[in-house]
Amino acid sequence: MDGQGATAHPSLNIPLTRQHMPSKPHIFYGRDNLVQEIAHLLCDETTSQQVCILGPGGMGKTSLALAVVKTAVIKSRYGSRSFWIPCVEAASASLFLQVLHTHLRISRPTSSNDLLEDILLELNSSRAPCFLLLDNFETPWFPAHGTQSEVEQVLYRLSQLSHIALLVTMRGSEPPCDNIDWHIRQLQPVSLEASRLIFYDTYPKSKQDTREILCSL
Repeated sequence: MDGQGATAHPSLNIPLTRQHMPSKPHIFYGRDNLVQEIAHLLCDETTSQQVCILGPGGMGKTSLALAVVKTAVIKSRYGSRSFWIPCVEAASASLFLQVLHTHLRISRPTSSNDLLEDILLELNSSRAPCFLLLDNFETPWFPAHGTQSEVEQVLYRLSQLSHIALLVTMRGSEPPCDNIDWHIRQLQPVSLEASRLIFYDTYPKSKQDTREILCSL
């Protein structure tokens, strides 16, 4: 897994450009315990290393997942073998496979026309622990063209690789693929105090305005 930029493969329909993993948001409050809990689940070899973060849009699922990626325990176990797979444009099983192939940085030539088999071959080329963040997975899971069963097969086969840890974020209340032993975390709103800190950091002048209002009461 190497290389930069677009990835070519005999079965790719369109060239995709690999995006760099976003940084953890600068404004992030109220999730520290959950971040550590998920990070340790993903590194615990005595249990399933497969976590699904669920919740409505705008709840901060991606922000939480990126914070998990930046923890010391994840960095120590997975190092450079941590991959962010943005699924927001993967609106079909074939596009999901293309996104996986591109963001896993698979560059060595293969003779296969089966993209999934090439991906699995690459992931199995080393037994070192590897971490995949499948972000916005609702897009391939609820495709417009009825390929959910194919997406399910891809996800299930990834889950069967014992050295691969999976972290999935998606909208909804149910995880994908019933035959995967998920650790499910339904994302709840942050506390009132955390909400206040987020608001003040987003709109710094509001803190002074609030003080002036209170002083005038």
